[in-house]
Amino acid sequence: MIEADPQIRFRPLAMGDLPLMHRWLGEPHVRQWWHDGAGTLAEANAKYAPRIAGAEPTRCFAIEYGGSIISVAHCSDLEPVGGIGALTRY
Repeated sequence: MIEADPQIRFRPLAMGDLPLMHRWLGEPHVRQWWHDGAGTLAEANAKYAPRIAGAEPTRCFAIEYGGSIISVAHCSDLEPVGGIGALTRY
């Protein structure tokens, strides 16, 4: 049996998380796969603020380990069977 690790936590993405996420999106190894690109922080805020506010069907989550954000994930009802994406920092 696999037991849950209490140090791993999913929580809703917050506006305060966007500077870190923006920095990750600008990393070369992320840009290779995450085609949205980094753009500017203002563009990231404009894109993700409606999702964070619940105004769009895409829900975004910060994934934490030991209190530090290690990844961001999103899920959406835009695709017929739902969609999932993840952005990791490694």
